[in-house]
Amino acid sequence: FAPPDPRNQLVGPSNPPVYPAKSPEKRFHSFEQSGRFTSACSAMIYRDELLFPRAAATQHAFTCEPFHNLVQHNVIVPDGVSFTSQRDPAEDGIDFFASKDRWCRPVMARTGPDGALWIVDMYRYMIEHPQWLTPEGRQELEPFYRAGDDRGRIYRVFPLGQKPRPIRNLEALDTAELVAALDSPNGSQRDLAGQLLQWRGDKSAATLLESMAREGKNPLGRLHALCTLDGLGLLSPTLVDHALRDEHAGVRRHAIRLAEPLGDLHPDLRATAIELVNDPDAQVRLQLACTLGQWSGRESAHALARLAITGVENAYLAAAVKSSLNRNNLGDVLTFALAERENSAASRLVGELLALSVAFDARPATLEGLEAIVRLDQAADLPWQCDTVAGLLDALQRRNMALDTLVRDEGDRGRVLLGQVTALIGRARVTALDAQANESFRSSAIRLLARRPDEQAEDIHRLATLLTPRTPPAIQIAVVRHLGSLSDPAIVQVLLSGWRGHSPALRTEALGVLTTRSQWLTELLNAIEDGRVARADIDAATRQSLSSHRDTAIRERVAQLLADASSADRRQVLLEHQGVLQLPGVPTRGAAVFKKQCANCHKLDDVGHDIGPNLRSLTDKKPGSLLASILDPSASVDGKYVTYIALTDDGRSYSGMIASETGNSLTLVEQANKQHVLLRTQLEEIRSTGKSLMPDGLEKDLTHQDFADLLAYLRAKDLK
Repeated sequence: FAPPDPRNQLVGPSNPPVYPAKSPEKRFHSFEQSGRFTSACSAMIYRDELLFPRAAATQHAFTCEPFHNLVQHNVIVPDGVSFTSQRDPAEDGIDFFASKDRWCRPVMARTGPDGALWIVDMYRYMIEHPQWLTPEGRQELEPFYRAGDDRGRIYRVFPLGQKPRPIRNLEALDTAELVAALDSPNGSQRDLAGQLLQWRGDKSAATLLESMAREGKNPLGRLHALCTLDGLGLLSPTLVDHALRDEHAGVRRHAIRLAEPLGDLHPDLRATAIELVNDPDAQVRLQLACTLGQWSGRESAHALARLAITGVENAYLAAAVKSSLNRNNLGDVLTFALAERENSAASRLVGELLALSVAFDARPATLEGLEAIVRLDQAADLPWQCDTVAGLLDALQRRNMALDTLVRDEGDRGRVLLGQVTALIGRARVTALDAQANESFRSSAIRLLARRPDEQAEDIHRLATLLTPRTPPAIQIAVVRHLGSLSDPAIVQVLLSGWRGHSPALRTEALGVLTTRSQWLTELLNAIEDGRVARADIDAATRQSLSSHRDTAIRERVAQLLADASSADRRQVLLEHQGVLQLPGVPTRGAAVFKKQCANCHKLDDVGHDIGPNLRSLTDKKPGSLLASILDPSASVDGKYVTYIALTDDGRSYSGMIASETGNSLTLVEQANKQHVLLRTQLEEIRSTGKSLMPDGLEKDLTHQDFADLLAYLRAKDLK
């Protein structure tokens, strides 16, 4: 399964501002970063109470920003399994640490062992490496390349009227004193004291550590005592059981982690941990979801199912549950979810579990789950049945397995099950074609059509009859999306035959399907060549993607058929459009141009999609700069906005920028925020086009006056 994006943007917006003590330095590139983080480094959590009183629900983060000569302070509070953050309201005008001296370059912040905040100031006239400067910048700054290389300092920041605590030599302390040091308000001292106790291996520390773990007033001290005992190999199940009942959520969370290797050997300890399935703290439940996969037993499996059902709206908790599924517990989790099927969260979970059972090759769980689903005959169950069985068939298809193969060795049981699935498909067929049926029922039913080889041709023909203006748009789009998941050669003609009657939205959806397979794309190019599809129907983003196709013959045909769509020489195009800068623009007309041409990737005033660079971070709003960025978007594109083409093992191709990556998946996002989540096991190849997601060739779709209006609109808005 593809986990959610592991990145959670705490300091917002996506390109957050900083608050320097002086005017920004001269920039030679990346003008949109002026007054924003451009060299963020050494983010850290302050681990003491000298600067800020201890508060269980509040932490303080510091991030260095050497280009702007500052360190920003953010207050972090828990928010479910993660956190939210904001700048301290007391620092409204300038950031926590901000200098008017351009040589001041804070590059590291740490919690000092004395409780102060230690800030390393690299101290340089310039912080950029010359390699990253423009030629003009290198020439202007060359006399200063090494200025400050003999300097540098460390600041210690602490409250007025107070002194930092003395720095203790922990190595000179005896065992009892080191254990006592675990109760220090200073995080680095606690770490080092625990480290020294483990290095010494003094087992006489056990009694003192157990006493602190049970009776210590400071939850951080109790936690360090537990972890030090674990490091010494002296942690008892009884003490872990006690910690699982601790009043502080952080101690309970780590107690679950420490219980992980002990649970199967100590059922009572495991039972205590499982009781935390309803813990009020989401981070405790997250850890429990990660740990339950290490334990056997039906109780552990049922607890996993309960966590999945109650936490379905939290993507990270849901991912933690899935990461704990395995061949041994999957059947029990599925059984529990089926019993709770009336709960909408449980019904969605059933489909995901069935798909995972195929991936695990857990055939008994797959068959039992499928039998439970298809035996239902209530009309209200039909959409759920269709979606769930369709998901199972998709999972089988990814493993090149047919349903017949799955049940082949099951005798009468298999024949009965095949008959039930066939009957369900028959009900789905009737519902999909029924113009009076509920639209959501029809959309779900469509997903089951054309699944059986002996019925595929007829079902494709039936689906084709729905691609008419009389059919609701949502049903037409559901048909196109389902056809795109199939590989029948007849599909391309189904999508092209009524092209002139398709709505713009349906054409966009069909284009997205037709460009995923080389065979279908060839037929699309044939249709463009003979006039069945107008060249103007191919939008700029699709043209740009096709120009980088891996098939040489297709690339050549695209260049030939769409050659007049735009010029490959961006500099020449920009030169030809300089007259735009002399035209008066009308912002209200520009707003309409923005909505039609730019809103697929950019968001402004709650219009559009927040995919491309944040327009509110623009600082260079000169008309010439804006025009250059629009007409030649790939000239200096940031790497994160480059388009990639991914080829999958089923012969399809997808394009878009990489929105997120995990160890086993990546997500490509296209214009209009259309996302493709691809498992790495599906990937045959992925390569960069070197082009921005914002396409070349907009001049084909816009007049000079359109450009002037768009520039007026962008410049008229408050883009601070």
